[in-house]
Amino acid sequence: MAGGARKTKSDCQKSPWRVFGEGLEGVRECYISSYNMQILVIMQLQVRIRTSCAKLLAPPVGVASRCCTMRGGSRQGGNKIIFYLMNVFIYGVPGSGKTTLAKALSSALNIEYFEADLIRRDAQKEKTLENEPFFFLPTTEAYKGIGERTQRNVIDGMLNVRLAFKDSIDKYLFTHSRDIIIESAFLDPGNLKNKGIVILLTISAETKHKKQFLVHRTIESFSNGQFENARMIQNYFISEASRLNIPIIDNDEDIESLIERVKMILEQVQASSPEPHSSGKMK
Repeated sequence: MAGGARKTKSDCQKSPWRVFGEGLEGVRECYISSYNMQILVIMQLQVRIRTSCAKLLAPPVGVASRCCTMRGGSRQGGNKIIFYLMNVFIYGVPGSGKTTLAKALSSALNIEYFEADLIRRDAQKEKTLENEPFFFLPTTEAYKGIGERTQRNVIDGMLNVRLAFKDSIDKYLFTHSRDIIIESAFLDPGNLKNKGIVILLTISAETKHKKQFLVHRTIESFSNGQFENARMIQNYFISEASRLNIPIIDNDEDIESLIERVKMILEQVQASSPEPHSSGKMK
């Protein structure tokens, strides 16, 4: 509306948008009636993004919390059909095959693909390598922002890269209202596990990992310790995923088999999600 005025009840009756009351600013409920069916879509819109804002808004009363994170089809309650938004996050060390799997999964599920590395450029604005190194250093070299190359510094460096981009990832999710598959080496599973389905992709075969690691790197990656750092970080990822109950898939099969394994995980999560509660049937 002009001047940013708040919509009234009469305005909402003329529009597919119905604005919720106090305490739910920025969350809107869209009803589209067709053939006696009501489609409910929860979208995060007009959210005030701040550096300290990292939590998803709770869904309105009567809508299951999974509605903000799942889809995988629909569930019927009377003559109301509720569709779920589904975010899929794939993370792993460089060379594990994240991009290949994410793109193939995007095509198989007809869901948009996004490489989180693309947010680096925006996040790096008005920053310098000297003052904020973790916005510029790759995960396998982030220890340089701390000190010497030790196992502890390699892991802490990677964790600092995660922290550096956490707000940028959250901002993208807050302003993105469609299903999305996101992959990156710096995704934080602890931050994202309640915002979608998180999957760790590993690559246990060292020979295969070396070959894939070189796709976007030079042979010097082995002499300067980057590859060894990636293997150390992967061990940390595996331990972390086990602690957080994050599904782990090892890249030891062809891409079609990997896609099927991901689909099984999505189906299992969908089957274990609670049934949404309806506030009433459409008249």
